[in-house]
Amino acid sequence: MVMKEGWVIKPFGEIAEFVSGSRPQGGVGQIKSGVLSLGGEHVGINGYVDISTPKYVPNEYFDANPKGHIQSGDILLCKDGALSGKVAIERGELSGKESMVNEHVFIIRTDKVDQKYLFFYLFSPVGQSLLKGIVTGAAQGGINGKNLRSIPVVFPLAIEEQRRIVAELDLLSSVIDRKHAQLRDFNVLAQSIFYDMFGDVNCNPNGYETITLGERCEFIKDGTHQTPEYTEDTINGFKFLSAKDVVGGEINWSKIKYIPASLHTELYKRIAPKRNDILLCKNGTTGIAAIVDTDEVFDIYVSLALLRPKSPFCPEFLLYAINNPATKEQFDRSLKGVGVPNLHLGEIKKTIILNPPMNKQEEFKKKIDVVCKNIETLRKSLSDTEILLESRMGAYFND
Repeated sequence: MVMKEGWVIKPFGEIAEFVSGSRPQGGVGQIKSGVLSLGGEHVGINGYVDISTPKYVPNEYFDANPKGHIQSGDILLCKDGALSGKVAIERGELSGKESMVNEHVFIIRTDKVDQKYLFFYLFSPVGQSLLKGIVTGAAQGGINGKNLRSIPVVFPLAIEEQRRIVAELDLLSSVIDRKHAQLRDFNVLAQSIFYDMFGDVNCNPNGYETITLGERCEFIKDGTHQTPEYTEDTINGFKFLSAKDVVGGEINWSKIKYIPASLHTELYKRIAPKRNDILLCKNGTTGIAAIVDTDEVFDIYVSLALLRPKSPFCPEFLLYAINNPATKEQFDRSLKGVGVPNLHLGEIKKTIILNPPMNKQEEFKKKIDVVCKNIETLRKSLSDTEILLESRMGAYFND
């Protein structure tokens, strides 16, 4: 590495401190109020803390366990499971809310460099590559403290230069955040149209037939359970998706991994995704679905389930039926696992959705076509801005 003038490189352990948290024995799945308990699923892939699906610990547990309490501006690092290395920084999402991390998350703090500078460094492709490189263990691997202390951090000595870099990256990040907010608004509008037309399985004013996902689909299978060998060869390799690539009701193709052709051939014999299949997150962040809207060839990891609906069906209707809050409640009630939440295939198959006549499903599609076009345009703009942010982070951190 050719160091820029006025820049230095130091081990992470020399410039930052980190600590993990805990949860009561037996987990927190049945606790409905108290103090926020944040795990890997709350470390959003866009660098923000996501508390849309909150979990809690009792107040008395929080008071008795000061280790892992979250402060304003803390960096959170997912340390275990398929999403190891994912980072976010608290930007006010937890303002006025007491909160702590569980054993699957590190809190990172520094007084040696600008805290946000360190966040952007870890969030950048350079930082993510370093963090992924220290994940150890088969199956559900993780990041241990010894390896984390060893990764190199590059930064300018002048705090003014650190803050100038942060200001530029923060501006791009805020633009991205506004676009994400607009996307959420459009998705809320689409869900509102869905609810106005159909209600949900708990409130079915038109008395439509209900059906399980197992009855609605030809099959429901999850991806490979083996930890794949990845390749940097994006020309001859094949795209490989996991739960982290299904975000906000869509497939995010911007940060996917690739596997060798030999492994693809083996996996594709078992599951060959095709257009209008549904991908559903079943490990970690659970219950989020997206339509396969491409003819691209790809493979999937165990953290995703592939649902192939029987004909006839309307893909748009089925997507919003699965991403409906009432359906998410069913998923949440059936989660297994004390550590990383896991949605079993058997529970997915038993999940109940509405099954209105096809003419009503097609009517819904027509009503949300304009919304979907706006979403498509916004996603393209969002992707362009994310590429620009990555480019600027690369310009600062790559050499």
